[in-house]
Amino acid sequence: MTKKEEKIKKIIAMYAEKKEAKEIAMEVGYSNPRSLSRFMTKMNYRWDAHLHNYIPDHPPSLKTEQAMDTSGPEAFNPLDLLENAEVIRLLQQSNKLLDFIENQEPFPRPNTQPSYNLWQKAQEFAYTKKASYTTSVRLPIELYEKLQTFREQTNLTQTQVMCLALDYFISQFHTNV
Repeated sequence: MTKKEEKIKKIIAMYAEKKEAKEIAMEVGYSNPRSLSRFMTKMNYRWDAHLHNYIPDHPPSLKTEQAMDTSGPEAFNPLDLLENAEVIRLLQQSNKLLDFIENQEPFPRPNTQPSYNLWQKAQEFAYTKKASYTTSVRLPIELYEKLQTFREQTNLTQTQVMCLALDYFISQFHTNV
């Protein structure tokens, strides 16, 4: 077992013993719990709020795979990503996204108004410096899962998707906006 694997097991065991994050961080050689969190993320573990402990992140995200240790005889080879099922799925989805962008198929709107350009609006909602409100919305589980799937497929933030959805809905059904 490597030193990193031993450290991971120790961290998980200490959280299972209900020790405080600061105490655990100090015990394994970090001065701050955030450093501990970054280490666990880099090692393909994520925090589970229900268990109050780290669990393996399956499938690991591309970002964490690329951050893996690249030293030693088995250095990271980018071509290994082509054997990862998640990478293959993302590549397949990218073709659909590129086709969509090339065809420039905007969302339909009433004939009296110009076309709704999803990508232009998404950028507007992503980089706006306008004043804004923070709000929370309770969503049914099925709708939330659809939202997460859509976010993963389009690489939009949750805020962008919600802003786009509300903007489109209001422009579609309210004639004075």
